[in-house]
Amino acid sequence: MGRRPRPVGALEAALEDAGVDPAAYDRQDPPAGLSAEQRTAIGSATRQLATPEMVEALNGVQQQARDVCGRSLSL
Repeated sequence: MGRRPRPVGALEAALEDAGVDPAAYDRQDPPAGLSAEQRTAIGSATRQLATPEMVEALNGVQQQARDVCGRSLSL
């Protein structure tokens, strides 16, 4: 039995399979020609990132940026 891809790897694979540049992808305005199946795969992989562990890690990085750099990573 194969290993399940890690959430970031799953998202990278879904974007690559769809031929989408991760830096330019906008869920609200997906690229023309993206199939419903590709949008579903990308959305599913994105939701896998919202684990409690990932949220905790992101909060730690944001706190570090505030403490060390005096900057917020939020817009």
